[in-house]
Amino acid sequence: MSTSPYHQAGKLMQQIMVERKSIKTIAFSSSSNGGSSKLLCSKSTYAQVCNTIQHKSIIDSILNFNSSRLRKAIEMDKARNKGLVYVLLYELLFGKYRSIRGGGKLKRCIIKFEKELVETRNKVV
Repeated sequence: MSTSPYHQAGKLMQQIMVERKSIKTIAFSSSSNGGSSKLLCSKSTYAQVCNTIQHKSIIDSILNFNSSRLRKAIEMDKARNKGLVYVLLYELLFGKYRSIRGGGKLKRCIIKFEKELVETRNKVV
């Protein structure tokens, strides 16, 4: 099991993008006990994905700014889990601490372009 605080949110975000279902449909399951709903992820993961979805169009604008240069640089189209990329970009650009906790190859790839991402965010927003 991964110790990264972002993997569960990335997995949920990826499901939302692939299955084209709402976050509530994916995050809650119907129980056979009277049809009550049960949250399948933590409340903080749910909130993180909600915030990422809210900023997804802005993140896309930032990545597509200047002929999609940043999208190509971050290798967004080659990423296995695009949901995780969106979650990490949200945390870096709009999150409470404006940084990515933890480590990994994807974080290193994004951090290389942190200055450019922040400058582009300031232009787009």
